[in-house]
Amino acid sequence: DKDHNEICYWRKANQIHHWFVEHVQDGTDDCNSYYVKKKDIEELLSTCRVVVRSCNLIDGYVQNGYTYENNKRKPIFEEGKVVENPTVAKKLLPTFTGFFFGHYDYDEYYISDLNYTIDKLENILKTFDFKNNRLFYQSWW
Repeated sequence: DKDHNEICYWRKANQIHHWFVEHVQDGTDDCNSYYVKKKDIEELLSTCRVVVRSCNLIDGYVQNGYTYENNKRKPIFEEGKVVENPTVAKKLLPTFTGFFFGHYDYDEYYISDLNYTIDKLENILKTFDFKNNRLFYQSWW
């Protein structure tokens, strides 16, 4: 659609989607478009920064897909980085289960989603004209 531009795209960042459902969509998760105010972007950015600062990554094992053994799905783990103490993350930006929502661990991939979000939201705040345009969030699957 020539009247709409995608300015940010998240893939399987369930903690970010959950934040939008709770803070912008009044708890309704229905794949419709929802108006996002500048203050919403500022709040999510602040929350992401607080969570990233609170999360110390340490050596551990991260899930990287699944395999099947005896017709049962088993997670595949590999060496990686995990959040040492996810208490703040679980409180402010908890993972959220759902259809095709990725993984739910507090690890390097979770932090990567937050760093990506911080970068994108900072750019939106610098470049988006909130006075003359409207910003919307829409999920789909």
